[in-house]
Amino acid sequence: MNINDYYDFEIAEHFLPALINGDDSGLTNDESKLLDEFADHWQSLDSATWDVLPVGTDFTVDYITGLFATTKTVRLYYYNDKLPANWTLDAY
Repeated sequence: MNINDYYDFEIAEHFLPALINGDDSGLTNDESKLLDEFADHWQSLDSATWDVLPVGTDFTVDYITGLFATTKTVRLYYYNDKLPANWTLDAY
């Protein structure tokens, strides 16, 4: 089975160790809570895979906080045929 879709996010760089490696030691308690809420929604996708694209950084709005930050493009690959019922990309 091939991964057949993806969604791109602009995520602040300081969230990446926690999102990719589970290391939230560099986050405040409030930031950790925001990341957990974000990740919990996307973790509901079976076989979803995160990837940080090898492109430059931008100063733009971070998807998690809604604040301007230095961000990286993070891509979430997933299988369309494994989406839970009533699941939408915009639910978070």
